[in-house]
Amino acid sequence: MGGKVAMQLAVHHQELVEKLIVADIAPKMYPHRHQIILEALQAVDFSAVQSRYDIEVVLAQYIDNKAIRQFLMKNVKRINQNTFTYKCNLPVLVSHYELINENIPPHSQFEGASLFLKGTYSDYILKSDLPTIEAHFPNAVIKSIEKAGHWLHAEQPEKFYEIVINFLLQ
Repeated sequence: MGGKVAMQLAVHHQELVEKLIVADIAPKMYPHRHQIILEALQAVDFSAVQSRYDIEVVLAQYIDNKAIRQFLMKNVKRINQNTFTYKCNLPVLVSHYELINENIPPHSQFEGASLFLKGTYSDYILKSDLPTIEAHFPNAVIKSIEKAGHWLHAEQPEKFYEIVINFLLQ
C-alpha cells in the first residue's frame, strides 16, 4: 500500500518528491489481495496479549508464511511492559482500503527519477503494466529482484538495499 500512496503523492505534489521508489506495485487497481492480512491484524486483541509471541500466535491462525508474519510484526509497538499496539492506523487502512487501491488518475505524471522494484516470484507488476508505468512515470527504471515475491524487501533485504542505495546515489 505504501507504493500506491507514494505514487499518488508524486503525481499530485511533484515539488515534494525528488526521487520515487516503488516496491512491487503498479499504478493500477488490484483485486482485493490483503483481506486476510487485514483480518489477521484486526483479530489481535491487544487487551488479551502480553507478548509479541502472543500476537504472532494470533496472526499465525490466518497467515501460514512466517516471513510475512514477521514483516507484519514490524507494525507492533510496545506501549509499556505488557501493552502493545500497532504503529499504523489500522481502522483507517481498513475503512479506506478502496481509496488506497484506486488507479492513478489518467494523464497524471511524475517526471522525476523513479525506480520500480519487482520480485521475480510476484505477479504485482506484469509486462502488460509497463506501458502504464511509463505513461505515468516517464523516467522510470524497472528492476527485478531474483528469488523474491511481493514482500521483496523482507525476502531479499540485502539486494533490495543495494538497488535502492545505488538509485539514490545516482
